[in-house]
Amino acid sequence: MNKYLPLLALFSSAIIFPTGLTSCGGECEYANSGFESNNTPNSATLLQFDLSIEAVTHGNKARYYKASIDRPSTLRFKITNNDGLPDTIIQIYGPGNELIYTNDDGPSQEDFESNEDITIITLRNVYGFSTGKEIFIEAGKVGDYKLALQPASLEQSCVPTSSYSVSATQNI
Repeated sequence: MNKYLPLLALFSSAIIFPTGLTSCGGECEYANSGFESNNTPNSATLLQFDLSIEAVTHGNKARYYKASIDRPSTLRFKITNNDGLPDTIIQIYGPGNELIYTNDDGPSQEDFESNEDITIITLRNVYGFSTGKEIFIEAGKVGDYKLALQPASLEQSCVPTSSYSVSATQNI
């Protein structure tokens, strides 16, 4: 056995690649540090009404948020990014974890979209670039409504790729 093999194995796990990633062999430390622990529907971050949360995405990792309502009302999720919202897959789940809305139509989507229970408004800056979405849900059932945000990128990355803020409001 080569006497340098154990030393090589030790240093190979700390090699920094040009993208800023380490050869971690799987999940990155930043994504699992607890700072971004909302990567499954069951670990969705609870949004306090009228308070905004700052967050980041990395690669194509989905982030989940939830708002709990105790009576039928209009629920609004707001997602903003002043640098321009990248192509993001948006999904809304109802209290029974049923998918009630999905949006994957790319960054050049319509400014207004509506159906019987959901209205989506695209927010734009003075230059016409999308800076976010306001999603209004006619929430007829009490319980947790979950918002899933997933960059449409296929890139697997531990490096933060976008920052945004998310909030929820309940109108009774």
